[in-house]
Amino acid sequence: GNRFTVELAEDIEPGEYWYYCNLHGPFMSGTITVVDDEEAIPTQQEVAAQAREEIESTARPLLAAYEDAQEGEVDQVWGRPVSPPFAGMAVEEDAVVPTVHAFVSEFIPDTIRVKAGEPVTWTFILGHTVSFQVPEYFSQMTVEGDGTVILNPDAVQPVNCPSCPEPEGPPEGEGGAEGEATATESGEAPPASEETEPPGEQEGPPEPVAVDAGEWDGREFISSGVLWDGTFTLRFTEPGTYPYACLIHPQMVGVVTVE
Repeated sequence: GNRFTVELAEDIEPGEYWYYCNLHGPFMSGTITVVDDEEAIPTQQEVAAQAREEIESTARPLLAAYEDAQEGEVDQVWGRPVSPPFAGMAVEEDAVVPTVHAFVSEFIPDTIRVKAGEPVTWTFILGHTVSFQVPEYFSQMTVEGDGTVILNPDAVQPVNCPSCPEPEGPPEGEGGAEGEATATESGEAPPASEETEPPGEQEGPPEPVAVDAGEWDGREFISSGVLWDGTFTLRFTEPGTYPYACLIHPQMVGVVTVE
């Protein structure tokens, strides 16, 4: 429900002004077109209709991929063999030249049942974490009194997981790493790049990693950190019900029941 408002100066030059998300990179981008006073502009209703059309067009293939994963019909992504449970899901044909600049932020399935000592291996598809015993209050970012934005390192880096690699950020061409904190002492935005066109598409998905986090007794906060591709394996030593979450997508939750 937060809002960010930019007032356009009265003497701004007509033209196209490109903007993007500094967390997700240029794939999450848009433009503002400024025209002369006498030129007609779309109504709010027309803009809303365009937004709805874009949302539905983007969501349609993602929903199909999500449903296929739930039915156990996904065995490869980007030409690589994969197996459930999944941390995230994407559209297969987006491997080299993405046509859908979005992905599914869900654990599939969201409920897992295992025996104590049995390994659970999640397959990661784009940036997520698998995190257990998350503190009751957990903030990805805080804003100090002077406006400085600070990214909580525990949101993106491994916690109590010595075998987990430090996050390296998204694939080349997809913008800044989710593991990097971007802030200025004054709270002002970093200076704009001289680049006027969005960077090119990525050449392919990142190389997968396989992380074996060993055994976990269910007591301490443990997190894989942000993994973009590959697998994360954990063995539960004690019976119980263990909710877990992705720390950078708060609605992305699941449960492991250990018998």
